[in-house]
Amino acid sequence: MRVLLETDAVGGVWTFSLALAQALAREGVEAELALVGPDDAGRRGEAEAAGVRVHRLGGPLEWQPGVAGTEALLRQGEDLRSLAAERDASVLHTCTHAHAGRLAGADGLAVVHTGHSDVLTWWRAVHGTRPDARYDAYAAGLRRAVERAEAFVVPSRAYGRALGAATGEARPFRIIPNGVADPGPPAIRSGEPVALAAARFDDPLKNLAVLGRAGERLGPRLRIAGSGTGGPGAGGALGGAALLGNLGRAAMDRELGSAAVFAGPCRFEPFGLAVLEAAAAGCALVLADQPTHRELWDGVAAFVAGDDAEGWAEALASALRDPAATAAAGRAARERSAGYRVAGTARAYASLYREVLERRTGGSEIEARRRSA
Repeated sequence: MRVLLETDAVGGVWTFSLALAQALAREGVEAELALVGPDDAGRRGEAEAAGVRVHRLGGPLEWQPGVAGTEALLRQGEDLRSLAAERDASVLHTCTHAHAGRLAGADGLAVVHTGHSDVLTWWRAVHGTRPDARYDAYAAGLRRAVERAEAFVVPSRAYGRALGAATGEARPFRIIPNGVADPGPPAIRSGEPVALAAARFDDPLKNLAVLGRAGERLGPRLRIAGSGTGGPGAGGALGGAALLGNLGRAAMDRELGSAAVFAGPCRFEPFGLAVLEAAAAGCALVLADQPTHRELWDGVAAFVAGDDAEGWAEALASALRDPAATAAAGRAARERSAGYRVAGTARAYASLYREVLERRTGGSEIEARRRSA
């Protein structure tokens, strides 16, 4: 079976897609990537180095203001459909909501869609309201995806509930959690304990600014990675924290292997792949008290109210003051993370692909018998 897996080069979607494509090979599924949007980070080379074939389609990203419903996005969807036909893909696995809604059923194409995030739930978490009229076309495309995709996957129940509320659609979502590769033996940490956070500084959903008080209190013992964290605006907002900027995979793994604590202040996340990576590396978790974090990490993480800057400063300082308790919390988080391995994610997706194809075949046979009766 061949699957064409649409992805983009931004953050967790790329990490998820590349890891899934590699793991699917062990399930007898040949997965190729279709990369939409810009590739400023050189993702194509990264995929090819990992032995995964990637096709560059370019074009816009649908969540950018004014993109939904444009000719450029429609053309990108047609290019994706043509590529699926050219590669003789059994399944098109989409990540762009508009493409899932438009291409489901086109030319007999089986479409499985994963909702990694969306503007409606993002806007609600950041602003407490629905998005403005600029996103009406986007919202319509998202609703079509929920209605028409043969399977709509979300990585957590919390996100499924939020997405259903945002779209007003009651269809059942398939829950397939994200996963990471087996991290190998736990890291041996030495030296002064440090806390780590990782997110895009320019995304208010990630809520990095709430760590400003912790940065003032902890100084460089709080280390913050991510795009924009090395820019001129981040320094004043994050106190004396060490700002690492955007890190490559190897550098990020080194940071996770040396950090005692991982801070996750995000206001809402469909899953939170960075938190899972930190847990797998054996970091103790201090997380924003929000539904997805509770669903996945309740019992092994410390929780802080999302906007409580003093609470964040105290929670991180307290964790760094007690290395023994923090190490135990890190072991508990690592043990929990073992339930979220990419091998399990790949098995679940491979089973879903086959289920969708079998359902189509069965439906075709039933229809043929009905017509011949």
